[in-house]
Amino acid sequence: MPVVLLLAVIGGGWATQQYRAGVVRAALVKDLEVAKQRAVARTPPMLNAVHDNGFQCLGLMLDVAPRDLGEFARKDELAPLLTGAHPELLEVARPRLQALSPWAKSLRECASSKTLTYVDGVSPWASAPNVRASRLALTTAALFRFTAIELQVLLADGQQAVALERCSETLAVGADLTHLGLQGAALMRLGLRLLAPACGAALATSSADVKAQVAKQWATLPARLARPAQLLEAERLSTELQGFAWTMGVPDATLPTEPTVLRRWLMQRLWLSWDAAARKLEAVAATPGPERTAAAKALAQTLDAWWVPTEYVGAGVDLERTLVMQEENDAVLTLLLALALNDETPRPQVTWAKDRVTFTPAGADPILIPR
Repeated sequence: MPVVLLLAVIGGGWATQQYRAGVVRAALVKDLEVAKQRAVARTPPMLNAVHDNGFQCLGLMLDVAPRDLGEFARKDELAPLLTGAHPELLEVARPRLQALSPWAKSLRECASSKTLTYVDGVSPWASAPNVRASRLALTTAALFRFTAIELQVLLADGQQAVALERCSETLAVGADLTHLGLQGAALMRLGLRLLAPACGAALATSSADVKAQVAKQWATLPARLARPAQLLEAERLSTELQGFAWTMGVPDATLPTEPTVLRRWLMQRLWLSWDAAARKLEAVAATPGPERTAAAKALAQTLDAWWVPTEYVGAGVDLERTLVMQEENDAVLTLLLALALNDETPRPQVTWAKDRVTFTPAGADPILIPR
């Protein structure tokens, strides 16, 4: 009798877990369907947009990216070019910049789109450590570094208006990427680290006439960023598809190398607690403070089980830090916008150092962005 009772308890527990996992599965499938159909509209609308869907354009550009963009990954070699401290090196770089200008122009035009809608290869759940995601990171990082060098050449030639157009067009691409979740927010951070010092200096020294030419473009940049809840939703969808959804047969879910019965049971239990904690964090994402910090900590602790590998998707990710990073992205864009609009309030100081960019708004603490 005790054995029968034990089996009944185990069976009841398994049935309860399957029911709860089914509820979470249904919620995930619904969220994915909504996300795939969602069109993030521009504010204000782009009347003369080059493309209908910015992410579709970006996906096409990944397929035609030059094969030798790896030169823009050599940060140490590029460092002298990024600051403009060596004019002779900029002269040497001019032919290469001219050769890549058509590619950079086409990639920037992806930001000149009516909406953003996820497509195959350009979505949060396509941002796993795979070839497509690596190509996205390489291509956009190359665009940021290319533009940082191009800005030094344009400023040296006295073409401030053109330089500021390059700034806003390239940062618009980065802002759009934040709708892809953590990877997109990190790429935007990279773009600001590389471009904000030169863009800020150009804005601070430009005439009112030059600023008037570019003010309209700059005014739309902060609104392009994904809001905190949007950023977390993208990361939740990605993590659940890559780490948990296989336990309930969700389409497009990533299968583990050894999908054993025990692993399925353990991951289902983990999924239930992780999903609840992730949705709680989404609910308070827009409000910095102790509640959000506690919610982010609680989410991270769900992956602290001894049997969860350290390299497991989502493990070790500090989502509170991600939200802070996105808020800093927003703050820096807002500061640059104030310069573009010729705001008469005290302007922020921009300091370029070896390991960070420092933005100091008037009457506020510095915003440190490590390079």
